[in-house]
Amino acid sequence: MDDTATLNMETRDELKSENLRFLLVLLFAFSLPFDRFYSTILLMLLIVCTFAGLNRKKWKQIPRQIWIFQMFFFLACLGYPYSADKHEAGFMIEKQLALLAFPLILPLAIKFTKERVRYLLIALTLGSLAALFFLFANVANVIIFGHLPVSLIFSKEFFNHGFSGPLAIHAGYLSLYVSLSIIFLATELAKPSRLNRKLFLIACIGFLSAGLFFLASRNSILTTTFIICIIYPLFYVRKKVIFLGTIFILFAAAIFLANQVGYFHDRFSSDLITDINAGGYNFEGAEPRVERWKAGLELVPHSPIFGYGTGDEAGMLKTKFVEKELFISYLEGFNAHNQYLSYLLKNGLIGLIIFLGCLVYYLKIAIKAKSFIYLSFLVCMIIGFFTENILDANKGIYYFALFNTFLGYTFLKTDTDTVQIPQHSVNEK
Repeated sequence: MDDTATLNMETRDELKSENLRFLLVLLFAFSLPFDRFYSTILLMLLIVCTFAGLNRKKWKQIPRQIWIFQMFFFLACLGYPYSADKHEAGFMIEKQLALLAFPLILPLAIKFTKERVRYLLIALTLGSLAALFFLFANVANVIIFGHLPVSLIFSKEFFNHGFSGPLAIHAGYLSLYVSLSIIFLATELAKPSRLNRKLFLIACIGFLSAGLFFLASRNSILTTTFIICIIYPLFYVRKKVIFLGTIFILFAAAIFLANQVGYFHDRFSSDLITDINAGGYNFEGAEPRVERWKAGLELVPHSPIFGYGTGDEAGMLKTKFVEKELFISYLEGFNAHNQYLSYLLKNGLIGLIIFLGCLVYYLKIAIKAKSFIYLSFLVCMIIGFFTENILDANKGIYYFALFNTFLGYTFLKTDTDTVQIPQHSVNEK
């Protein structure tokens, strides 16, 4: 009897400890849109709490596929020995430690369930809503106390980095969080529920969409639209013709309204054309990405197999920027702004093939598990990698390391934990 009571007490204590660790994970997800200081502190607390309650049994919770989820960190380490800039290489490896830590710490800290995936996404959504509320409040404060006309809210100063600036976060990364939040709330909307809950979800989606509009990330807006219009109906909609008809009307109305805003119109027309049109640029802003991509591709033949090493990307690109008279890119020390090209430069064809192989493996997990959320997350990342070095910035590293590990580990065992396509669709009522 005493042994049973002791065992029950130990079980309860372990459950409380695990709940505490999961709370830290949730707070980490919530903190992503805010200053990196909070995320770093929470990560350190999670590591300390995890190792404080460590025992032999927990090591068995680590999946044998862990190395695949840590591979991007190992690629950075592999490129260190032959890097010409060891200081920058070491700094890059230090930044990417989260890619090593999360796949190791999370299975030691908590058990993965689909319900916990939902809580994690709720935490991210609440963080995104709070961040956007703060940013819109800042815009209102500037307009009201600056005695400015309300119409000024649609000027370029309040879009993109001008909008996300008060939080000191890159608009592209905040857009990733907002995009996944919208996609998650769309899955919640598909579940049978009362009218007041559906109206609340629609209001939240509308608010997040407004934030995505002001963040003006072409990548995230187009990716979110693609996922909602193409992938979402495959999982959640029976009456696809009605759904697509409704989406088409809403999309047409959104395009018409967005077309009335000068900055937004230019960003998705002339600015977009300039960004992808080699040689067709002026000196009013940064040179087109395609020019930087061309500069990077010209470096590849000189070290195609192993690349130039971790930390050498920006330095090598500078030599080409000068040669091509891309002076803004040179002065700003821009990287390739393309994760695929970045790995090609740092780790060569071998690194790029490994990188792509890992992405294919993650996609295989998502498709086999029929996980709309994991698939959507990966699609957002895969498309985002075309225009940003997401895994070279702390906000991108933390986001990818947390969600790819949590979602990937949750859906690894597809035989026992497969996500079922809901029986109720958004158009049944």
